[in-house]
Order: sequence, then structure tokens, then C-alpha cells
Amino acid sequence: MIDGVTSSPETPEVSDEQEWAGHWIFNTNETHALGAYKKMFENNLAAIYGYDDGPNMLEGAEEGDKIMAYVNRQGLKTLCTIKGSEVKKGEGIFLDEDGNQQPGEYQLEVDWEIILPEEKAITSRQSKEMGYNLPLGLTFGKLLQGELANKIEEEMRERAEKN
Repeated sequence: MIDGVTSSPETPEVSDEQEWAGHWIFNTNETHALGAYKKMFENNLAAIYGYDDGPNMLEGAEEGDKIMAYVNRQGLKTLCTIKGSEVKKGEGIFLDEDGNQQPGEYQLEVDWEIILPEEKAITSRQSKEMGYNLPLGLTFGKLLQGELANKIEEEMRERAEKN
């Protein structure tokens, strides 16, 4: 689990200077589930496990919203479109060392459009240089600065084209 996150996704008030553009950030929880992000990307899922509030952590997104997934020690690695807003109980992504299912796995169906190789992922430092200090303490939350989130999305698309 990621320290400091105990309830639903962060959705602070948007000021007059900010306009949300439909982007979310998703931390793939690589610290506690090495390699689980690969299964998510292969199966077109965003997934969590082990939270006391169950599926609430992934709720709030709507079909057509975008998710940028952050992989620890790599950066923003993927971009997807949400296929449906229903968070479902799932299995197969978070397994223990013996291959047993971890408790409380929930999944959100997505379409991973861009999966950047590690060397092309946008690091938190690069994002900060572009003007967006990513909220990496969140498991799942809105990127409220829409103009800057669009800029990061464009950068991801450019990096994917150069692949």
C-alpha cells in the first residue's frame, strides 16, 4: 500500500485558474507488487488490492477519461482511455510469492493506448520541469491542472511515435 492514502481518490476543489481536462494519475503500486503493472498492461486493466475501503480507491472515473500510469523507478509509462466506470472485483494481477491471489483485488477496464519503454517514460523530475509536480502519493486521483496534463499527454504521444 502507499502511505498516506486511506480513502477515496483526491478531488480537491478546482480554482478559477485550473480546469480539469479528464486526466487521472494511477500509481501501479510497484513497491508492494513487483511486476504487477505488466499484467495490468497486458490485460487492459488498472488494478488495486488490499485497501480497507475496497473498490472506492478506483471509483469516480468515467468512460472516456484518460489515465496516466506511474511505475515506480520509471515514471509515467502509459496512457489509457477508461472503457467503463464500473470497478469490479477481480483476480490474477496481484499474486503472492506462491502464486496465491492477494485479498481485495479490484479492477477498472481500460484501453492502454501507449506503453512507453522504461527509457522513454516521463520521470517525475521531467514532469516537474514541464510545470506539473505530480501527486505521487496518490494511488488514483485527478490531475487537476488540465492544461499541463494535456502537455504531458502530448509529450507521451510524441515519445511513443519516436519508438
